[in-house]
Amino acid sequence: MYQNWWDALGEIYENCVVSKSKATSTGQFFTPPTVCDMMAQVINGTEPIFNKDISDPTCGSGRNLLAFNAINPGNNLYAEDIDKTSCLMTVANFLVHGIKGEVVWHDSLAATSWFGGWKVNEFFHNPFSELCNFPHMRPIEQCDSYIMAMRTADKVTLSGEEKEIKKPISETINKVVQVPNVQLSFWDLDY
Repeated sequence: MYQNWWDALGEIYENCVVSKSKATSTGQFFTPPTVCDMMAQVINGTEPIFNKDISDPTCGSGRNLLAFNAINPGNNLYAEDIDKTSCLMTVANFLVHGIKGEVVWHDSLAATSWFGGWKVNEFFHNPFSELCNFPHMRPIEQCDSYIMAMRTADKVTLSGEEKEIKKPISETINKVVQVPNVQLSFWDLDY
């Protein structure tokens, strides 16, 4: 069994709801839980990780983040996926496991795409909030999203602390290489 976590929604979705043809056509394959545990242990290394920003740009039902949180609780977890059902499963998993984070429904390959988002348990350990020990979530707009702020700004201010953010590599590449809007083949490139 997994180490202190279980993705019941992902298991049900993977085995009962999604057909093999849909999974193949959309490229939607869920990481096996044992692989999630192994990756979380590899990331963990020898030092515990605490109060860091951890992101999964193709979260599915949030399994990798659940496995990471089981070993390293107390981090800010950020999940992104292009499938709304997967995002909602991640929100539910964050609620069930008491994880503080943000889930964004968008195409993570397109820096500014936005379909929706949710903050989960953002006041979970805040003794001054009436939601201190109650699982909670709220829908957010693009302007409230930390993930979107990281993708579009050089610096992000969060809780009075300013963090420096590097621009996504895709923005840098698009400025250097102007790609025409036509279908290219390997043979069209000049070296």
